Amino acid sequence: PATYSVDSSSSSSSSLSFACAPCPDNTYSDSFGREECATCGVGARPSDDQKSCVVCGEGEYSSNGNCIKCKSGRYAPVPLDDECLVCEAGFYTGKSNGATTCTACSAGSQSTASSEQCSDCGAGKWSGNAASSCSDCEVGKYHNRTGQGSCESCGAGKVAAVKGSKGCTDCPTGKAQGATGQSDCDNCTVGFASPEEGAATCIACEAGSHAPAVGLRNCTSCLPGKAQGGTGQSECDDCDVGRHQSKKGKDSCDACGTGKYAANASSATC
Repeated sequence: PATYSVDSSSSSSSSLSFACAPCPDNTYSDSFGREECATCGVGARPSDDQKSCVVCGEGEYSSNGNCIKCKSGRYAPVPLDDECLVCEAGFYTGKSNGATTCTACSAGSQSTASSEQCSDCGAGKWSGNAASSCSDCEVGKYHNRTGQGSCESCGAGKVAAVKGSKGCTDCPTGKAQGATGQSDCDNCTVGFASPEEGAATCIACEAGSHAPAVGLRNCTSCLPGKAQGGTGQSECDDCDVGRHQSKKGKDSCDACGTGKYAANASSATC
């Protein structure tokens, strides 16, 4: 091993004498007659004979005279001293040691700092590249699979009312939604109804019927003494004086026959 000179004179002697001693651990001496051994610089260790320094490799750091590979989740683009750099959140190294760089997590995954691998976003969530966390799907959007880089819009007739939805909900009867990516359904307006769930549009009431309020499941037939010839109407019309309608759900009133009359409007009979 390498040596350096130390004072070996005794207290009883008036002359100085020196002897060579082995360099302490983790130091080296590359020349004769040195008074002390030196330490290696950043990212290096003493050679086995302690006569020179050996530079550590990429993905390694020097500590106590040894070159040590970076643990997973850490990296060293050049040989470092004491410790390796930590991968930032959104990046990873893989499970093997000795990484020289960190890799960005792909869309649909995330990682915290010092990660060896990324984890998939759960259903109802998404992420872009190099994400430190996953985001909830916005209202009106959803995803029922894991590891997604974007969320899907709910189709017409369906909605997602809250963030992070894993699926869409059909509009209930009496409501409809014609657009995609929506958070709520619209009530059917007067004169219209929606008898089925998941409707994209409300249906106009047929002649002979009406819908007097918003959000109705079904249209109502006109009562006797009334009629409605139009579609999409909110009320039925009274039969005029001299006319009648004895049946429900009719689009017109009938004139009273010869020898008969209807003195009042909205008459069911003459």
